[in-house]
Amino acid sequence: MKITIINVTGRLSSDGSRLISALLKKAGHDVKTIFLARPEPLNYDCIAAPELVLPHADGVCFSEGDSIIVDFVNKLATGKDYWQTPSMAFNREGKKIINPPSPPVANLDDLPFSDYDLNQQFLLDEGLIQMTEAIVRDRMAGYPYYIPILYFTTSRGCPHSCSYCNNIRFIEMFGGNYIRRMSVDRILDELEFILSRLDFIKFIGFGDDDFLLRSLKDLKDLAGKYKSRIGLPFGIAFSA
Repeated sequence: MKITIINVTGRLSSDGSRLISALLKKAGHDVKTIFLARPEPLNYDCIAAPELVLPHADGVCFSEGDSIIVDFVNKLATGKDYWQTPSMAFNREGKKIINPPSPPVANLDDLPFSDYDLNQQFLLDEGLIQMTEAIVRDRMAGYPYYIPILYFTTSRGCPHSCSYCNNIRFIEMFGGNYIRRMSVDRILDELEFILSRLDFIKFIGFGDDDFLLRSLKDLKDLAGKYKSRIGLPFGIAFSA
């Protein structure tokens, strides 16, 4: 099936659409991605609240889409009934259908590497432009350091349950706070894979809610291997 993903996030970095693309390509689909990234990112946001989205869309995935996207697209491609797809909500002739969420992805190591095949990626900026390394370099060199930054997330979940954060919705959906982490070697394998394609990256921004939730053993292992295998300056977020 031919699929076009439109990525409305502000930055050209590792994010959900690249993972969705990789999963669909692995399943045999023909996938292209159009990015709306800008040098100074605009605030295009998605939220995990299907009841707010459905008046404006035919359907919405409100949970972890990598667990259901291949099944959903396969149903679309073969004309099968997709209205009961878990983790998705639909506007069916004015009637809202909100299905229960699928379980959270258990093993992040099983997910494919994010898709950085520039030949099938485009930028929408006063016209549709074929993605190139020069464009990626330019659009990744934004705030705060204005050098090419790769944002990369190695875990899912947060130890807190703050009412102002969308993580609280996932805690409510899943019935608990499920924190999952990539293994140390899996992190470094994917970083090496991306950097082999984007050799101009100067800084890694780890996007985990709390990077220091790892065990001391894992942190020491990662520290030593990161220095020898990656060696770029990096930043993390953590909870004091």
